[in-house]
Amino acid sequence: MLGVLYLAAYLERAGIPVSVWDIDHEPNWRKRILDEARTSLCVGISAMTGHQITNGLQITNIIKKKFPNLPIIWGAGHVSTSPEQALAEKNIDIVVRGEGEETLLELVKALADNKDLDNILGISFKKNGKIIHNPDRPFLDMNDLPNPAWHFINIDNYYFSGLSSKNVALQSSRGCPHRCEFCMSSKLNKRCWRAMSAPKTADMVEHLNKEYGVNGIVFWDDNFFVDFNRVREFCKLLIGRNLNIKWEADCRIDYLCRMDDDLLQLLKSSGLSAIFSGAESGLQETLNTIKKDITVEQILEGARITAKYGFKLWLAFVIGFPHETKEDAMETIRIMKRAREINPNANPAIKNFFPFPGSALYEEAKKANFKIPDSLAGWGDYRSDDIKTPWTTHEFAPYFPMCLRLALDYDTRFSGLFKNSVVKFFAGMIHNIEKFRWDHEFYHFPIELVLVKKIAKKLGFY
Repeated sequence: MLGVLYLAAYLERAGIPVSVWDIDHEPNWRKRILDEARTSLCVGISAMTGHQITNGLQITNIIKKKFPNLPIIWGAGHVSTSPEQALAEKNIDIVVRGEGEETLLELVKALADNKDLDNILGISFKKNGKIIHNPDRPFLDMNDLPNPAWHFINIDNYYFSGLSSKNVALQSSRGCPHRCEFCMSSKLNKRCWRAMSAPKTADMVEHLNKEYGVNGIVFWDDNFFVDFNRVREFCKLLIGRNLNIKWEADCRIDYLCRMDDDLLQLLKSSGLSAIFSGAESGLQETLNTIKKDITVEQILEGARITAKYGFKLWLAFVIGFPHETKEDAMETIRIMKRAREINPNANPAIKNFFPFPGSALYEEAKKANFKIPDSLAGWGDYRSDDIKTPWTTHEFAPYFPMCLRLALDYDTRFSGLFKNSVVKFFAGMIHNIEKFRWDHEFYHFPIELVLVKKIAKKLGFY
């Protein structure tokens, strides 16, 4: 939703009337969409890989059935990397590739004036039965972005669990200069990092704090800490404005290891409470293969640094990379445990390797006979927990993510969800089983997790 609100604000600033829908918070969304589509110039849909694609296609087909001549525009990372597949869907007319703000503005103006689309940078579209790919658009100046159009939503619906009661997501930079082969950012952003200035970033935070009472910010930047000078200035502005904001951001482990005591103390004083970091693997050979450009020792040093300064550390690991063995997966689990022993506030999480379109490892996965969905609709059921890769040898692999969540996050994320005493008893029993598995590395016969997954799917939680 954050990306959609940036787009809406950009169009509004140019004087273009906009309407924003989020079907998760619209009890009668079908009626509203059809009512508003009746007088709309076009409809834009943003969908990430997974269930959002299924929802987006459902909306697309509902609109096209009633208004077959209304242009439907898709955007976001997935279709940016595979526009041909998206445009193979009969009801998708245009794909906006990469950053959408300037491209969508120019596109809407062209549609309003009934102009040809051939010269609009950054789009792919259908013309006379053929798919046309216009050249890419240069990256925009992040300082030219207006505040997200928060007025379109009830912000209370978008708080999420974190270290503050009113945590909201923001984005202050885009792209990443690094070369990790599992990430689609390299293709989307061409390893180009660009950021808002520290004052503009602080202004966005202050606006949320003053206007909406937000007391926590999670930066959804690919790589927030690229420029240490920008980070220092931002921290000093937060302190100087006395906003009393807690904030969280993504930081590479090697960046964290390069920080001196002065910067770390400044981060602490400004309200930084948690750091998200992609550790990826506990095996140096794997880290080298995926071109992560960090070391296992840096992962453990990151745990030591965050323990010293009292930061919560979210460490993301992945198992099931191509050519990884069962023992490799277990070594990753052991490094997760060592990091948590060093910093009890470290919260390691694990996912199965997910071949994202546009990433270098996506191409390797295809060469290794991984079954790639042959249509956009096929990506709608694409979940990392259910991925079956031909090279994965650990039989417990599909259940590691759920096992660790229930073992380590039960008290902070799940226990409060259960009001019924019987349900709470069984949930606590499952938690104890997964804790036993984690403590004793017993990863066989996941009968209880098969049952939990089936129940979660039936209830719509999975």
